[in-house]
Amino acid sequence: MTPWKRAELLHKAAAILKEHKKPIAECLVKEIAKPAKDAVTEVVRSGDLVSYCAEEGVRILGRGFFWSQIASLGMRRTNIVSLLRFLLV
Repeated sequence: MTPWKRAELLHKAAAILKEHKKPIAECLVKEIAKPAKDAVTEVVRSGDLVSYCAEEGVRILGRGFFWSQIASLGMRRTNIVSLLRFLLV
């Protein structure tokens, strides 16, 4: 799956979270006794975080490299960090 397709799906998931924030917040209130206002805020912020992660995935991997491709090369973590620094400069 391309980073852009993954981002599209994550944005849809974030939109669903935000569309259904009240029922999801009600579950939080019932299950963990979270105050209703805080529960709604948490659901909205979770949707925002999913959208942020979608955009970061496109920004980081937007040059055509996928984590699975990098990992399949047998690179160590320090080499991956060096590669990313090179790509992002």
